[in-house]
Amino acid sequence: MQKIAADMNYWRTTFTLSGEEHDGRYDVPIFTSQEEVSFAGHPTLGTAYVIAREIEAEPIERISLNLEAGRIPVSFGDVCWMRQPSPTFGHAFTSGRLSRVLGVEDVDLDGWLPIQEVSARLPCIVTPLENLEP
Repeated sequence: MQKIAADMNYWRTTFTLSGEEHDGRYDVPIFTSQEEVSFAGHPTLGTAYVIAREIEAEPIERISLNLEAGRIPVSFGDVCWMRQPSPTFGHAFTSGRLSRVLGVEDVDLDGWLPIQEVSARLPCIVTPLENLEP
């Protein structure tokens, strides 16, 4: 599955292990090209949506996915909604160190908010920008 994720050139790719429900949920792993990850929001919502609309024979309002992080219920209404695992916060970075990597000036970064590692099972660095202008 890691090789398939790499061949598809997707950063995070979900796979349904079968089209059948087991213990009230669908078994779904999420892979990057390097490893299986325990949770990632967009692939979870997308997979739940496809299962609900394409695999289930009747319209449903709620579906549960069985991920490495645990059971993730997804609700359908006007929007597709889930409650993801609580985030953990890690190392904070100085603007000078990160601005060089991103190719922006220090003044382009919002000084009121920290540049910090944040993870809801898939680590990333949240970088607050002053605006979205190139």
